[in-house]
Amino acid sequence: MTIQFNARSSKTRARALARNEERANLILPVFTGEALAGYAAEADELSRGLVSKRIELNGYEPKANKVLVIDTDLSCEGLDRIVLIGLGERSKLTLTGLRKALVEVFESARDTLQSDHVVFPINDVEVRGVTVEQFAETVAITAALMDFEVKHQKTRTDDEDERTHLETVTLLADDWAVGSVKKGMLRGKAIGEATCNARDLVNEPSETL
Repeated sequence: MTIQFNARSSKTRARALARNEERANLILPVFTGEALAGYAAEADELSRGLVSKRIELNGYEPKANKVLVIDTDLSCEGLDRIVLIGLGERSKLTLTGLRKALVEVFESARDTLQSDHVVFPINDVEVRGVTVEQFAETVAITAALMDFEVKHQKTRTDDEDERTHLETVTLLADDWAVGSVKKGMLRGKAIGEATCNARDLVNEPSETL
């Protein structure tokens, strides 16, 4: 399945989720030693303090790659679940660290949340030496690779549930960055899909290859 990647202005902050035609899971980056800020603070307000309460009750610490899923009980318009992804200390975040965190959060979206639609505010995260275009490309590649399912010649039984796949990934960015985000996602989507196609070819039986 091909994922549709979207870029949207973050001008209306987390409340932009209310405009979604489909309910979505909001991925929120959080850092060690920092109070909730940006979209995390907006989502906390939108959910009437649910985010901060769950952080306290669960003893959640935003260490690198640590995920916390918060169910909104469908009380927030357009918003299904809030997914916190720890990025460690902001000053120590690298592109490699970002990739590892994205793998964890998209794996949760795939296997735990069975999510069709995710929203990720990339303007709450900066990686030294990485442009917003490169950031968006990294997100798109990771989403495509984590959504991959081996297409072996396998007959699915009636008892097997078909795995949920991502349908849309929406990145929220500052107005000035939306064009660059779109360009990065387009390239990342191409790279991710080409890699998945190569995986399918490798897994194809030789007599049908």
